[in-house]
Amino acid sequence: MKEKFSPETLFDEMNKCNETGNHRVAVIVFKQENFNKPYSELSRSYASHSDQWGWDYTKLGNRRSADCLDGTDKGVRLDYYNWKVEYWYWQDDNR
Repeated sequence: MKEKFSPETLFDEMNKCNETGNHRVAVIVFKQENFNKPYSELSRSYASHSDQWGWDYTKLGNRRSADCLDGTDKGVRLDYYNWKVEYWYWQDDNR
């Protein structure tokens, strides 16, 4: 089972990947309350790569895109939405 992390740690951990150059993919699970109809946890889970300006504190950009794990959405601009995060985890456990 993947280790779940609190939403408050997401930005700092993704930024650390940019600082070290050890890029990773985080799966972000959004709260059901963000949506107007029920979605499974898989449908609320989006994979985002750390190598994006929106995850790097040294860059001026805020673009953060992700792909839904159920395959329905690709390249969703997370920075366009104000979705609340339930928790997140690393897609792989390679460190």
